[in-house]
This record gives sequence, structure tokens and C-alpha cells, in this order.
Amino acid sequence: MKRFLLILVLCAAAAVIVSERNPASRKPARPQRAQQLELFGVPLKSATRDQLRQTFKQNGMVVIREDKNNWVDAYDTREVLEGSSEFIAGYVDATDRFAFAAYLFFAFRDTQLVGKVISMVSVKYGPPTSRSGNYDTGPVRAEWDMGQGMGIMVCRGWPDTTTALIYRDAAAYRQMRAEIDSEEKAPGRQGAKPREKAF
Repeated sequence: MKRFLLILVLCAAAAVIVSERNPASRKPARPQRAQQLELFGVPLKSATRDQLRQTFKQNGMVVIREDKNNWVDAYDTREVLEGSSEFIAGYVDATDRFAFAAYLFFAFRDTQLVGKVISMVSVKYGPPTSRSGNYDTGPVRAEWDMGQGMGIMVCRGWPDTTTALIYRDAAAYRQMRAEIDSEEKAPGRQGAKPREKAF
């Protein structure tokens, strides 16, 4: 889980770093897509934790951790999506609604992996809305704006070439982050995570 958090932080920084270094590397924004964002045929917008847990298991994901006292569930996906090894799904605690999900593609010095994942996503959803970075070196980030505050991001930090494929509901993700921040700042907690939350 800590490795995923590091990858997510590196990916978030990737767009800033690349755009500051080379603004011309960004592709022009395309209009939002009206296509509904789904996993295994289940629309992610407002999907519940129980609904998605059942769907993930029915489609071959092996549980690593499912815990109502945790914002994030984790699954082994080696038999589900070629090249991936881990999948995590995060939820808003107050509503048990979907906030984000991510497949992790662990890699060692495979600079082209991020391009392969971007191509795989492009086959289903079309070209990315925006893209930055160079596959050969440095951080890379591609994003698809799916409308309704939903989006997909494929990213890689650097020098680790591990790649993440992230599905996100922007509003729910902000709500989940606010819950996590609130719990971590609670008096007497001193930054501890009493319920062993993933973030």
C-alpha cells in the first residue's frame, strides 16, 4: 500500500514537473466524453462498496484486504488483467460510495510499459484528453475526462517505471481525502491512523 501511495504522489507531481519543463509536450484538451465509466460492466458513479466488492470477486480478483474500517480495499489481479499485479479501491466512509480505483503494473526498467497501458486504455476510451511526458525517460501522465466529474489517469513517476491505471470520481475522492485529513488531525491522534486507514 505504501508503494501505491508513493506512485500516486509521483504521478500527481508528474504533470506539474513535465509542464514546467516543457509546456509544448502537452496535447491540446479535447472535449469531455459522454461515455459512462465502468468496471466489469458496473457504472462507477455512485457505486457502493458492497456492490463493487461482489463484482470484483465475481470477476476473478483475489481479496488481499476488505475491511469496513479502512477507506481502501486491496486485491490481487494477476489472473484478471495481464501485466497488473494489484488493484485497490477507495470509498467515502460516510456513504460507502466509490471514490477511486487503481490497477498497479509493477515494472523494473521497462520505460515503454506506460505507453502500453495508455494504448490499452485508448482502445476502449479513445485518445487521452491530455498527455504529458516522454515514454523513454521521466514522469508520464495521460488523462481521460469522462464527464460527470469522472476520469481515468495512467501515470508513471520516475525513476520507478511502475505504472498506475486510476479511475476516479473527483467529488467523491475529495470527500474521502477530507475524511482522512479530518481523522488524522483529530485531537490526541498526533497524526496516527487509529483505524489503520490506507491514507
